[in-house]
Amino acid sequence: FSIFLAKTGELDESDPVAREFRRVLQTTPGVTGDFLQLPASTCSNHAWQAFQAAWRRMKNKPDGLLVMDDILFQALTPAILELGLRVPDQLKVVTHVNKGAGMIIPFPVTCLETDPDEYAEATAQMLLRLMKKEPVPQPKVMLPFRCLEVASSRAKPELPGEVSCETSRLGAGQAPATALSGGGRVCSPTVNREP
Repeated sequence: FSIFLAKTGELDESDPVAREFRRVLQTTPGVTGDFLQLPASTCSNHAWQAFQAAWRRMKNKPDGLLVMDDILFQALTPAILELGLRVPDQLKVVTHVNKGAGMIIPFPVTCLETDPDEYAEATAQMLLRLMKKEPVPQPKVMLPFRCLEVASSRAKPELPGEVSCETSRLGAGQAPATALSGGGRVCSPTVNREP
């Protein structure tokens, strides 16, 4: 089984996601993987074009794609569709998503949903302690995320950044009910976040 981690920015040892991904690859028998470093650009076309070019160059295609950013996922979606990849049969896609982000999901995907309100609360608590010159008891905070198996909305973006009018979005407070058709699986692990 082969997994690629799609991420923008540096993928060196200072990046906790890259470090953990390497650890998992080294300690999990039968799993191989690599990084797909994409441009840290605000233009979705750059990531879209870079993904397509990288995919076409790959001799051994991955079985899974882990996308570490919901904005990056939106940029890669049209590329995946244009390449004609059958998700999840040909490529299993897992992506991070912020609760209430309004994700456009045209094929089945596993979402690791975090709540930005919890992140903001933890950050504010730390900031208040620092402003009061009090010690911060936990410089790293474990925040929960939910694992959601999200079914396709059947909408297909026509061009990068554009969607058909039939697209349904995940909105605040409606993510599981709207996105999960046919009774999706939900779990509640935790993710390490540094505010």
